[in-house]
Amino acid sequence: MFNQIETKVSKVGKTEDYLNMSVKNWFDNYLSFRAIKAGIKNLVKWFPIIWKDRNFDQEYLYDILYFKLGEMQKFFESGNTYAVEADKCVEQIKECKGLLKRIMNESVMDEYWDDEKGVFILPFEEIRKLEIEEKKRFWNMMCDNIDGWWD
Repeated sequence: MFNQIETKVSKVGKTEDYLNMSVKNWFDNYLSFRAIKAGIKNLVKWFPIIWKDRNFDQEYLYDILYFKLGEMQKFFESGNTYAVEADKCVEQIKECKGLLKRIMNESVMDEYWDDEKGVFILPFEEIRKLEIEEKKRFWNMMCDNIDGWWD
């Protein structure tokens, strides 16, 4: 059964034991002391976020995304990065986090609410369009920049 995946002749004619290589790579990458230590730290950091997560509302997705952006921001600010443009990454992430926070807080609705009269200043449909535009700005910014946020 495993004969098909155990060995394969590479393009240059060498025989490689892919099964053994994948086990070795898995061990090197996931079971090394540093990887275990980092994994435990991640479990501890992420536990409160995951504990509160539910599958029925976008707000929980926003919480996860906001936390992840915050962790990435800390990393790029830490000085432990090889990225030449780490400062640029930090600014882009901060901008995304700011937009995401506005979305999470429903800031557009708040801006067009008149506390004294207890009504919206604009028609609700217009406010909804503005909220959608803000979400599009956020997701477009993520799409434009996320591929540069690596080390």
